[in-house]
Amino acid sequence: MKIKRHTKNKQQRSGIIFLTLIFIVLIIGVFIKTVFVKDEYIMVEFLVSGGEWWWDTAHPPYWLGDPIVPGAAEYTIQGKKLVDVIDVEKFNEGNRKTIYMKAKLLATKNPWTDKYRFKQTPLEIGATILVAPNHIQLYANVIGIEGVTKKREIQKRTVKLALYNVYPWMADAISVGDQMVSSSGEVFATILNKQVLYAEKTIIEDGLSKDAYSLLGVSNKPTYQQTYLYINKADYFKRDIIMTAEIETTKTSNSEFFAYYLPVKVGDVLILNLPKTIITPFITDIQ
Repeated sequence: MKIKRHTKNKQQRSGIIFLTLIFIVLIIGVFIKTVFVKDEYIMVEFLVSGGEWWWDTAHPPYWLGDPIVPGAAEYTIQGKKLVDVIDVEKFNEGNRKTIYMKAKLLATKNPWTDKYRFKQTPLEIGATILVAPNHIQLYANVIGIEGVTKKREIQKRTVKLALYNVYPWMADAISVGDQMVSSSGEVFATILNKQVLYAEKTIIEDGLSKDAYSLLGVSNKPTYQQTYLYINKADYFKRDIIMTAEIETTKTSNSEFFAYYLPVKVGDVLILNLPKTIITPFITDIQ
């Protein structure tokens, strides 16, 4: 009986020591958190995605984007602002929206590494974090952090655009003076001029006539070593559209972007949301 009682008392003392150690570690953690690790607001830029893992930076559906406006906020349990939306630019792309967002985040800074964490997730360029301003859950791709990213340079560019092989009613839906306007009313693109041409179609014809085959002593056309003619003819059912537009771009380092994410280089495609239609022309020249 004495041995059992001694063993039981020893187990109790071990349990008390273990709980005491945990309590001390918690106190030390709270002390470090209070004295050394501070929460502070930092300005962050995002491109909002739809969260689909199979689609790289998918744009969210319109019903997620519409409620996100400047002043939208997410709060902690204690009622402190966790996310404070400062600026929003939205562009319609069919049933989805491109959303650029600038917000102040309540982040924790590590004084020894100068790195930030938000909701226990490292706050870094390229990271995807979960925010919920106005109770709208969004997957936000970090594209800029205050003090890390260089300031974006906004400039106007004149570009020549080409849209090939479209139906006539699409050409009629584009007018000189049409503008692409963001949700904040800022003009991102203006159509300066437009030229509509008949589209070309290529017809492939056999280069040798029946008489030529007869002279060769061949009754049927061979299926090999044939010569073909490629003839370009006007397609009266389709149109080619040549346009000039003025666009607003943002420039960082050696890269330039339209609507914050579309590269602006010859051969790239722009997505222009005009009053009557959405078009995706190629860039053929930049001035």
